[in-house]
Amino acid sequence: MSGGSAPNAPDSGIKKGGNISIRARSLFVSDGSVLATTTIRQATNRNAAERTNAGDININLLDNLFVSGGAQLRSDTYAQGDAGNISVHAAGDIVFDGVAVVNNAFTPSGVSSSVSFDSKLGRGIGNAGSVTITGRSLSLINGAALISGTSGLGDANDIMIDVSGAIRVAGFDRSSGFFSQINSAVDSGVVGKGGNITLKAASASLENLARLSTVTAGMAGEKRADAGNIALTVGGDFSVTGGAQLRSDTFGQGNAGNIKIQTGGSATFDGIAVSNGSPVLVNRIPFVSGISSSVGSDATNQLTGEGNAGNIYLIVEKNLFVTNGAQLTSITTGQGNAGNIKIQTSGSVTVDGFAVANNYPVLVDGSPFLSGISSGVTGTGRGGSIQVKADSLSIEPI
Repeated sequence: MSGGSAPNAPDSGIKKGGNISIRARSLFVSDGSVLATTTIRQATNRNAAERTNAGDININLLDNLFVSGGAQLRSDTYAQGDAGNISVHAAGDIVFDGVAVVNNAFTPSGVSSSVSFDSKLGRGIGNAGSVTITGRSLSLINGAALISGTSGLGDANDIMIDVSGAIRVAGFDRSSGFFSQINSAVDSGVVGKGGNITLKAASASLENLARLSTVTAGMAGEKRADAGNIALTVGGDFSVTGGAQLRSDTFGQGNAGNIKIQTGGSATFDGIAVSNGSPVLVNRIPFVSGISSSVGSDATNQLTGEGNAGNIYLIVEKNLFVTNGAQLTSITTGQGNAGNIKIQTSGSVTVDGFAVANNYPVLVDGSPFLSGISSGVTGTGRGGSIQVKADSLSIEPI
């Protein structure tokens, strides 16, 4: 499919839109094409019987799936009803690649199930659908994205990925500034909670500004607007490099999620983001590779998080490396407590070095930016504990 084609199952006044089901050997979706289910019908009241849910998308392939050029698999609700679930199973490889201009806007190739807001259609009331992907391998590159989120009134949902081979999330698109990401999010001012992200693979890597994140800037209604948890189970090695991050953050009224990584091999967190030989900075701080769970503040949108940061758990069969400016952190700059960091490995733990760009150390306030493992508070609350169980621990001087 290419050239902006858009099979769609719109609402027609019934309680659920139609599903899209595809069985094929391979599927190629490109050039702004869309496979979509959408609901825009407004119910007369918020009674469940009046809700109009979008249909599901189910894809089963004997070989490969390739989605590129801003093409998307998506299910949205702009009405009183839930977005649909999206399920992809491929016996071969699954690739989402790049960003393109579609309908005068930068659009990442990928998958999205969301409770949406539109200036004409209004704000959706309902829950986002889940995203489930199984296959031989998954590549999410050059700004592509897998998203379950809410900009309306309702919850984001879970993203579940299970592949027999490798997961690679890598790179960003320079024109749009979009980075490759897997994200479950609750937007600012929204009443709802985030979904969880679960990944299983033989090996996994996050590279060059890629993101694996759950985030909430939502408001507490009948329940707190908590961010979801992140869980990775990797049979072999796991690496995070070039300013890539796993993170769970709250900028709203809810807790950040826990992050748990379990590997059968080694885990490596290394370096910072570098562009054209210069470090990528945010508020003069390098964009580091690593893990972060935080209660944050956003001065631009006048947001201050009210909740607790999550815990970080690392269970590593072999060795753990945190090097060249990488960071593992649980921190609060808002109102709440930082989380705990627990590391368990049968091998060694090495924390070594400082951030480097173009063969020169990256300085912050005149000093090299060091690798580190930390739990702290700069807002209101308590710091967490750090526990390390390993055969050996090495913290090298600069």
